[in-house]
Parts: sequence; structure tokens; C-alpha cells
Amino acid sequence: MRATQPLPCSRSEIEAMSVPEIERALLAAFQVEKSFLMPRQYMKHIMPSSNVDVDEASLCYLSFVRDRFLLSADNTMVISLWEISELSSSTVVPSYPCARVSLPSWGLLAHSLSTDRSTLYIAVTQLQRARIYTISLDSNLPNANEYRLSFNLIADFDMRMRDAIKCIDPESSLVLLYCTARSVDIMNWHTNARSTVTINDSGKRWNGVTALRFCGPYFLCFRINSLEAYPLPAGFSVSGSSRPDSLPILLHRFPNMTYRRVSLSDVRSRHHPSGEIYTVFFLVNDVFRGVLHYQVDVKISPVPSISVKLLAL
Repeated sequence: MRATQPLPCSRSEIEAMSVPEIERALLAAFQVEKSFLMPRQYMKHIMPSSNVDVDEASLCYLSFVRDRFLLSADNTMVISLWEISELSSSTVVPSYPCARVSLPSWGLLAHSLSTDRSTLYIAVTQLQRARIYTISLDSNLPNANEYRLSFNLIADFDMRMRDAIKCIDPESSLVLLYCTARSVDIMNWHTNARSTVTINDSGKRWNGVTALRFCGPYFLCFRINSLEAYPLPAGFSVSGSSRPDSLPILLHRFPNMTYRRVSLSDVRSRHHPSGEIYTVFFLVNDVFRGVLHYQVDVKISPVPSISVKLLAL
């Protein structure tokens, strides 16, 4: 239990600690308590447009983009991109979005940034169809519509009825699809090439998939009580990553945990003398223990491995 949660030390553990260790533990506890007591300087509010009835259109999707924008969608599938400014002294963000599109009967499932972080990719689905839209975030070109930035349709393709897009890799035109409780599909939306990966099923208890993320030559599968890394199938590779000839499945279990929601950072890669290391930070919500902050490192060589570190509770 101690390996997965920052629980208070027992009396015997405290008695075994050195003076410097006790000082560090007290200082860390003091800093955490002090930070929670500090008042938040600004509380920003995005105001609904004057022509939208708040009772009829409630928000069902929110996500930060590049720490500068906020992507939202309501239950009528009006997708909006709001520009937010941390430097502004105003407590209210302007009520007019910088980009907006209305897609009734469609569903917003995933979004991702290009490698240079200049373009936002957004995936929506409707029954057996999917679309990929882009927004050029740094565009200063004149826009034909009333908003400063525009949604541009770049792909429209067929899918199976049960598909749910969980992740996009824009440069490789790949999407991760959660199809059934026991499989994940990788699909190229330009070529329609598709491959199915069977995910582990211990059979002891339900361990559903909560999120998927491309991670170098792997894709990460976040589940209710485990984190698994599966090699991408042959013929499918994410741009900028090298793939050894053979890769094992990597597994990390979270004992006594029940995660319902996961919020992921972008994947970061760094060079190491022994090989490439991919890092992802994520927040999870456990039904009994609250919000936990983790760091995941995936090493490809010399021996593929996955390590998970709890940063905060």
C-alpha cells in the first residue's frame, strides 16, 4: 500500500527515521498545507453566448489546450475554443469564443496537438462515421466566418458501430479505437489500414479501459486498476519514434485502487545514454482516495521497462 499512496507513517516507521528524514517529511507536509490555504488570485468564468439557453445547453466536455486555450463542447454539440489569458487582471474571460462549430448528432471524442503545437486536431464521430477537424492556433489570416480561428475538415472516414476514438496521432494519421472490453484497434484514417490488439484479461474482476495514449513504439492502456503498454503492430508507427524488432508487453498494477477518470499530459521524450525515455504525467480520480498525480516513464532500451511514480495525493 505504501508504494502506491503517500499514507502517514506508522509510529514504528517514525521511530526508525533519522532526524534529516523527519525534517524533510515535516517540511513537505507544511508546504502542502500552506499551498492549499493560499487564496487563488483569479477565478475566471466563461460566459455563455447571449443566444444560448443555459438550461438547454450544458457543458459536457472541457480541456485545456497549450495553457492558452480552453476547448469545450455542450450537449447540443456546439464545440468552442476559448482564448484565456493568465496575465489579464479581469476575473471574467470574454464571452465570445475564437472558434466555434455546430455539429448536431455528432460526438466529440478526442483531440491532440501537432508536434510543433501550432495545430489542434479534433475527432468527432456519428454512428459509423468519423471526422477529423483542425484549427490553426497561430493563424493571423483573414477568416471568412465571424470567428478569429476556423475549424477545417481534413478527414471523413467510415468506422464500425462500436468504435470509440480515444487518441489521435496527427503526424502519422493514426487513431486508437476502443472497440470491446478485450481489444484496441489502431487505424490509419488515410489508408484505412487497421489492426487489432488483444488486451490482457485476468478474468478476476472487471478492469475496463479509461484512456489510451500513443507513447513511442508503444501505446499506453490506462485501466481501472492497472497500466499496460502494448507494442504497436507491424506497419503502424508514430512519427519520430524508432521501433526495435521485438518488444514485450509492459504492466504496472495499482493494488487496492479503483480509477474512474484519467487526465493525461502530452508525451515527452528525452534522450538518455542507454536509449530513448518517454514520460507521461497523469491525474486519476480514485473513488475512495481522491485525486492522485503520477509520473510514468517508459524506457525502450537496453531492456524495455515501465516505471510509475506517485508525485502527490
